[in-house]
Amino acid sequence: MKPGIYDGISNTDYHADKDSYSSSIIKLMDVPSVAKYNIDNPGEYKDCFRIGGAIHKHVLEPADFAKEFLTGIDTPRRSAADRSDWAKWFYANGGDGDHITAHKATEWNGMFEASTGKHMVTPAEIEEIKLMGESVFSNSNAKQLLEGGKAEQSIYWQDKETGLNLRCRPDFLSSFCSDLKSCQSAKPGAVSREIVNRGYHISAAMYQEGVSAATGACTPFTFIFIEKTPPYLCAVYCLDDDSQRLGYETFRKYLNKLAKCLESDEWPGLEDNLELPLPIWAFN
Repeated sequence: MKPGIYDGISNTDYHADKDSYSSSIIKLMDVPSVAKYNIDNPGEYKDCFRIGGAIHKHVLEPADFAKEFLTGIDTPRRSAADRSDWAKWFYANGGDGDHITAHKATEWNGMFEASTGKHMVTPAEIEEIKLMGESVFSNSNAKQLLEGGKAEQSIYWQDKETGLNLRCRPDFLSSFCSDLKSCQSAKPGAVSREIVNRGYHISAAMYQEGVSAATGACTPFTFIFIEKTPPYLCAVYCLDDDSQRLGYETFRKYLNKLAKCLESDEWPGLEDNLELPLPIWAFN
């Protein structure tokens, strides 16, 4: 892809791109061998992505929800009769019912996605997703952040320092660059831990650099966190200056490490530590 901002690129095509690198790879460069594995094995199915994707599609692109997500029948997946009903549903929606229902029910979502390109959601999951969406838009700050811009645009650029081709896909881009995240707790302390554990501060720095490369503008970055359980609390957060600085420095560090690993084709794993300190609480 030539540098720029693109509309209409599907989520599947975006993630299948092998000619550029996204934050999902760069965040793994704390252990290069893990990043290498994910480069060589893209698109492995994880069910947590299904629900997260459904929430994003419902909140950010509701008109396109049915193109990627189908609501299954309100039937268990245990008895032979249950499986027969599900097999009929699979066939009616483009899946191989007999093949899929011969496997464990926990495998059905991934198999259906692989064979049809669409995801299944249950009626109960749909109801939860709708309530989460209502909570997001009842938050005045979140509602304002998700107006007057575009969702799920794909941004491509070439990094000047490393020469690597990069890409990012902001959830919503307006005068702010906003990222919608589902979580167990939207309280500040829990969100801080979530950001660090999942490297969201690194992604934020990369997104800001991508937007700047494409538009020439320095765009503020905001997080919209929505809880996955009732009452589906929603909160909007911005990183403080020190946290933004850490995210940017880590992003540049990992990006340079990726460039060196690609050049040498050496992808080290964990370092051997001869002396390992126990956590402070162990001594109390």
